[in-house]
Amino acid sequence: MIAAAVLLLQAAVTFPQGGAIGLTPPADMTEASGFTGFSNTAGDSITLAELPKEAWAELVKRIAATPAGRPLPNGVIIDGSGDVVALPGGERAVRWRGHQQIGGTRHAKWIVLAEGADATAVVIAQVDASRAADRAPAIESALATVRFQRPADLESAIAALPFSIGDRAGFRAVRTLMGSGLILTEGPRDTDPDGAQPLVIVASSLDQTAPPDRTAFARNLFVAQPNFTRLTVRDVVADGERVTITGTAVDRARFVTLRQHLRFVENGGYLRTMCIWPVADDLTARCDRVAASVAPR
Repeated sequence: MIAAAVLLLQAAVTFPQGGAIGLTPPADMTEASGFTGFSNTAGDSITLAELPKEAWAELVKRIAATPAGRPLPNGVIIDGSGDVVALPGGERAVRWRGHQQIGGTRHAKWIVLAEGADATAVVIAQVDASRAADRAPAIESALATVRFQRPADLESAIAALPFSIGDRAGFRAVRTLMGSGLILTEGPRDTDPDGAQPLVIVASSLDQTAPPDRTAFARNLFVAQPNFTRLTVRDVVADGERVTITGTAVDRARFVTLRQHLRFVENGGYLRTMCIWPVADDLTARCDRVAASVAPR
């Protein structure tokens, strides 16, 4: 009887896009099409992201150290302390409850960080705050079913992204992000805690209304990046559907160059290419090659 129940639970786990992270969603939520995770017609969502295993301890420490009432880098304000979650596979996991104001609407949020054998799972659930009490049992039950598996091969995951990259300019793909982004680097490390390797992040946001001032929007994205200090904008070029911004910053005691390409797409939203490299190098031409080759599918 117990073995049959375990098998039934395992069969119910869904791994969106064949990724490393999965869970058993609430009965009214299905796999989302615009991001890695689940959603329903009421606007509830559960997003799943995979980070390196080493990220778990650092993220738990950062959230625990964030003063009460101060938002995290993603805008969520944590309510109270975290709770230990017992996952089916025995992995370490912590869950926080919180809230976030988005476009005049207050949302209830849940964040789960789980440490797998080879990866860290970041799972974020969101519902309208007016429905939080009713939805909490289903959401929290789902968050207690987080599981890990070996993901689909990287090239298959890249092929499932909502954009294509025709020229990687010699950079090496490392991993996809939440079904809408891709990390590339140059060098032997997949995880680079010292920030010594170049980093390229390509991401899409294809379901947003076009901003009235594209240049101001691009600049706000550029300067809002967390974990950088002494960030300075050096150059801004607006050319039709594209805005390119170059600047410098300090990242983990290392001076870096940042170059952001923002391409606004016809039906709303944008494609963003962010390149970061040590200031002693000049990877401008290679960054531009990658950005020029990114196109929506």
